Amino acid sequence: FTFAGLAFYLLPRFGGAAQEALFRELGITIIRLDLRVELYDDQRDDGSLRTDVLDWAVASFIRSARDRGVTQYFFSVFSPPLPFKVFSTWRGHAEGGTESNRLKDSRENDYVRYLTDILKYLESEGCGHPVGLSLQNELRSAVDWQGYQKEKEQYQRVTKKLRKALDT
Repeated sequence: FTFAGLAFYLLPRFGGAAQEALFRELGITIIRLDLRVELYDDQRDDGSLRTDVLDWAVASFIRSARDRGVTQYFFSVFSPPLPFKVFSTWRGHAEGGTESNRLKDSRENDYVRYLTDILKYLESEGCGHPVGLSLQNELRSAVDWQGYQKEKEQYQRVTKKLRKALDT
């Protein structure tokens, strides 16, 4: 049984009783967390992560789950950070339009570094490694929430770059 969704925003604010109910009483065995645009420092746009957000929203959630017996987690990426996208919006399309938003070719390496930096940071905070990382949620949809589209060629390039980065 998995748990995902609003955990990013809600669970860190709940007390131990809510977390106890979620992880023990509901039988959660693996959690899915989304790596949201808020994890990147857009203002600096120099590769800096928002470790304050990573700490309270991601690392604390993983540790709370682990303390209650749930040791497996995986990540989904709904959207790269805003500076990495063609249109500077978290949406999967241009503001007020229907044109699909996508990762800038020129920011592919930054995107890979961003993802690997998150994993390294969480490892350094005692969270271990995820059992999986989904590069994209809803690959082919220009959604009205955090999202973006990748063409086949870019998806293959980024996947290969990420695999290489994870292997080093």
